[in-house]
Amino acid sequence: MKYKSLVASVFVAALLTVSSAAQPYAGYRPQNGFVPNEETALKIATAVLLPVYGDKLVLSPDAFKVSLKKDSWTVQGRLNCAVPECAGDVVEVEVARHSGVIVSFLPSIEPGAESVPNADTALKIAEAVLVPVYGEKRILSERPFTATLEGDSWSVAGTLPCPASRRCNGGVAMVKISRKSGEILFMVHGK
Repeated sequence: MKYKSLVASVFVAALLTVSSAAQPYAGYRPQNGFVPNEETALKIATAVLLPVYGDKLVLSPDAFKVSLKKDSWTVQGRLNCAVPECAGDVVEVEVARHSGVIVSFLPSIEPGAESVPNADTALKIAEAVLVPVYGEKRILSERPFTATLEGDSWSVAGTLPCPASRRCNGGVAMVKISRKSGEILFMVHGK
């Protein structure tokens, strides 16, 4: 009996591996895309700009204009930097509505550079795409999120809001993001 159960488990695991390999968007895929609105597009663009301009970047809410063209959000604006070298620089970040891919970034970042170069950027993008789907209150309750680099993608997961003295049931949000393109490869919330 144990042998049949083991064989069945291996078969199911193999089937899940094959089906997830054939389908890049395993998990939940929002009907309106991973970037459904202006606010999410602006949060992703900001997350991508910070590693390039660093802490000298000062953002003001009215500094950027967000528009939807075809199936991509375009975030355009002038930077208000704390140092003269970048003050007034014009930037544009284009984000695909359905996949979250960073389609373009002007001024161009170095060839071969990653759209999501560090854990902080991955965390900001993950929260930006999770909030429209699962709600701000639920996602904020799962902080702190952790980001782990696994090959060419970031895996971001929430923390189960549970007192340390108790065992809790439930699940957390999880997002997998391409380090190179910013594409949302996977999004799910455990139960």
